[in-house]
Amino acid sequence: MDFTLGSIIALIGLIIIIVGHLCTTVWWMAKITTTLNRMADDVSKALIKIEGLVPKTDCQRMHDHMDKRIDDIWKKIDEK
Repeated sequence: MDFTLGSIIALIGLIIIIVGHLCTTVWWMAKITTTLNRMADDVSKALIKIEGLVPKTDCQRMHDHMDKRIDDIWKKIDEK
């Protein structure tokens, strides 16, 4: 086998690998995009369902209460 035939075979092999890698990358990106879109739709549907369950003022009140409790706990820890 001479140099030109070996070069042509190597070039064809490299082209096949590059095209295969490109196709695999595009397939993987399409799969990830589809998965992320599906997850975004699920989260938005869940958010719509959850928003009506607890009023925002109740959530704020619970968060303020928990913040106060955590501050009290840290004060007791700091005293020791």
